[in-house]
This record gives sequence, structure tokens and C-alpha cells, in this order.
Amino acid sequence: MQTQDFSTLTKKYLSFPINRAGWPFIAAAAVAAYILGHIWGFLGWLGFFATLWTVWFFRDPQRVTPTRDGLIVGAADGTVSAVDSAVPPAELGLGTAPLPRITVLRSLASVQIARVPTDATVSKAVFTEGQFHLVSLPEAEAENTRAAYVFDRANGAKVAVVQYAGAIARDVAFDLTEGQKVVAGERFGVLRFNVEPIKQLGDKLYRRFFKGEKDALCDGTTACNLKCCLNGKNGLSSLHLRSHHLSRIDLYLPAGTTTLVAAGQSIVAGETVVADLASTEAARPFETR
Repeated sequence: MQTQDFSTLTKKYLSFPINRAGWPFIAAAAVAAYILGHIWGFLGWLGFFATLWTVWFFRDPQRVTPTRDGLIVGAADGTVSAVDSAVPPAELGLGTAPLPRITVLRSLASVQIARVPTDATVSKAVFTEGQFHLVSLPEAEAENTRAAYVFDRANGAKVAVVQYAGAIARDVAFDLTEGQKVVAGERFGVLRFNVEPIKQLGDKLYRRFFKGEKDALCDGTTACNLKCCLNGKNGLSSLHLRSHHLSRIDLYLPAGTTTLVAAGQSIVAGETVVADLASTEAARPFETR
């Protein structure tokens, strides 16, 4: 491989900008790692890797956004969990008729930056306080904390985005204001994690392993946020953790819109075209290969 090629690959894959919202978390993780390292070297290494993970969590790569009129791009990196029709949340003011909806779930590995799906003016921006259920659970749609936006396109069509907080990443950015003009692919929020669920899990693990409380992780009377379960008569023979998704983003499209993605597909915020309002193309068939 030529030196120039190696340099290009390094620049593309091994270097990336960090969102400014992440620097306080990165600094806190680095300070904690330094202190822990003076207490016990092993803890210092754990803190070091936690710091690296925090840097990775808040990465903010550039995106190449298609700009032809009518194209709607993904609002979040992640996996499409559903393509269906649903009634938008009442706070959006979009009526009670079901609209085409694309639901995307983001995991720990996803870039946590949300992107504007289309050139538009923000006509509605509403933040709703709520619960912090796992975003894959049915009750998350109605009960979780969320930030919702309606984007009015120049031709009058409305596109809406609803970003839900999850069980771990609970701090949903609310960055856009009503009347603000935005363009497709523009950043409009970064998801930030909350230390409270980590503290709760740490307390449960401490009570389980150091105090011998076998039901500390799951007591069977309240829902465990991490969906843990203990098996075995004499202790912990297996610990099952449900696959975690940090957050959920729902994209609502104008009535009659044909979507261009399918459930199970991975999409890239600001780049993947999820719908084309100017196209008459029929629904695409999809196949898992």
C-alpha cells in the first residue's frame, strides 16, 4: 500500500472530530482514571479504557448529504426497527390520522448525533418530560422523555422527528427553536448518557457479590431496567442482559409517502435517503442476504 493511501485511510477511519458536548464527560472520565490509577493500577486501566470509550461515544464525523429537492435523509445512525404507519404524538399537532413512520434504534456503537432530515423551517419544537423505559419496549413511545420537532418544507409538506431518551442515555438534547431555518444533514442534537442507571447497576452488583443478596439484580417485584435474571440454586450461574439500545428516533412523513428503507436495515444519519417526496417510484422490495 502506498504511503498516500495509508495516510488517507488513517485520516478517514482513525481520526474523527469530537462533539463539544462530549468534552466535559471525556475530561471527567480522564480525571477519574488518573485518580483510580493512583489507588490501584488495574482500576486506572479500566478508567483509561472508559475514557477511550467516552471519546468514541461522542465522535462527530462529517457526512455527505444528498441535496436534491424532495429527498428525505435519515435523522439518526442506527438500525431501522420498523417501517409502518402511526398516529404522531399529540404535541406535534399533526392530527389523528396515521402517517408513514420510520423508527430507528441507536445502540452504544452508533454515532449519537441527530441530523435534520430535510431543508425546512422548524414550526414546532416540544420537549416532554417522562420515564426512561428501554426504547425497545412498547410503553416507551407514550411514556418516555422525548424531544419532538415539526419541519415545514417550502412546498408545505411537513416532516416530524421525535427523539426518545432511553434507560441509560437519558439526556436528550433540545437544540432547535421554532421559526429556525435548517438544512438537510445539519446537526441538531447529541445524546448524552446519565450516570444514575450506572450507579444503580453498581449498587445492585455490590449487594449481589459482596453482601450475598441473590435477588439484588432482579427481585421479581419490580421491572429491572437492564432485564437481568439469575439462574441456579447456589448463586449466579448465568446473567442475561437484553440487547440494549440507547435511544429511539421516529421519523414521520407526509401522508402517501413511499419509504425507501426496510426493517433491519442500517442507516447513516444525513446520508441515507429514506424517502423521496418528488418520486413516483413504487415501494421497493427488500431481501436479507
